[in-house]
Amino acid sequence: MLKLSEIMNKFHLFLSGYIVVGWMFSDIHSKILLGLIPSVYVNWLVNDHKCILTVLEHKLNEKEAICLKKEDQEEVYEGFVLKKLKSYNIEVSNDDLNRALTLIAYHSFLQSYRNVILT
Repeated sequence: MLKLSEIMNKFHLFLSGYIVVGWMFSDIHSKILLGLIPSVYVNWLVNDHKCILTVLEHKLNEKEAICLKKEDQEEVYEGFVLKKLKSYNIEVSNDDLNRALTLIAYHSFLQSYRNVILT
């Protein structure tokens, strides 16, 4: 049975993929993305560059984990996409990743805008 943190991780993966390619499906998806992308981006900006889903995932992991870290270790925040990239041995700086994700989301927003407003 999947843990709640794993379910959140899978939903986060789905939503991330949807933001990237959702504009390709239909006009209704483009309309959804016209509201979703700015909402996600604003949340990310006001939450110190942390996605609310990643924060929830970390909280759920804390509750499910059996205190594996030592008390003297400082907790390091690792974002969802950075963690996925590291699992494939892809090293990228946080700043470069933030720029890339912003460009990808902006591209998806522009495509959605074109689908809904300009056609």
